[in-house]
Amino acid sequence: MGNSESKSEKLTSTHLPMAGGYNFRDLGGMKNRAGQRIKPGMMIRSDDLCNLTDEDLNYLADIPLISIVDFRSDQEAKAAPDKLPESVIHYFPLNIDPGNLAGIVEQGEDMADAEEMMNMLYKLLVTDPICVGRYKEFFALLHDETNIPLLYHCSAGKDRTGIATALFLYSLDFDLETIVEDYLISNVYLAGKYKKYIDAMPQLQPLFETKPQYLQHAFNEIKLRHGTVERFLKETLCVDFCKLRKIYLQ
Repeated sequence: MGNSESKSEKLTSTHLPMAGGYNFRDLGGMKNRAGQRIKPGMMIRSDDLCNLTDEDLNYLADIPLISIVDFRSDQEAKAAPDKLPESVIHYFPLNIDPGNLAGIVEQGEDMADAEEMMNMLYKLLVTDPICVGRYKEFFALLHDETNIPLLYHCSAGKDRTGIATALFLYSLDFDLETIVEDYLISNVYLAGKYKKYIDAMPQLQPLFETKPQYLQHAFNEIKLRHGTVERFLKETLCVDFCKLRKIYLQ
């Protein structure tokens, strides 16, 4: 669904050529503060898997993917079940209800300010006990090498998946500029996926975008409640920095 050559030189994660998906990216090759790179083919982030073609599934099986983490709500997952590559052994439904774009869009004209709603969503993702619990479960999976290579996703691959990616990169000692840059790349790949919704309801455009302020809103909330992002990762999400860096960094 189209990679942009003019943009690709600036990307920090590598776009994967899925015919039935938009926002599929390998975090491999990204470089942290110390100049260490994430090993390729270990951590894949994406939007939903319900429209993958046989060729897409074969591509992912060749990696080979072992695990799938689905952050979508139970309602989303039932409405559009994931198609799984034959290589997948583990499927982990870590349901997070906030971030269900389809549910929000149904409110249409009656919805409050969309940008403020996104700010509130990002606050919820890092403060709501259920959401935080899901991210804790996610990191527990990442500490177990038998679950890797792993693909994790939601519906768009930008909000619930975006927070997961930002926290993962933070745990691997990435600077905030790189984390935000990678987060914003979703705008490039999702433009085609949500164009019809934006054209029909332009007031909802902020729902379908990634903006630096959204991610910053989440980080600010974490610092307000925990002092530092590192403390949140270590004490609340039980992240072992040394172990993760040993597993994922070259």
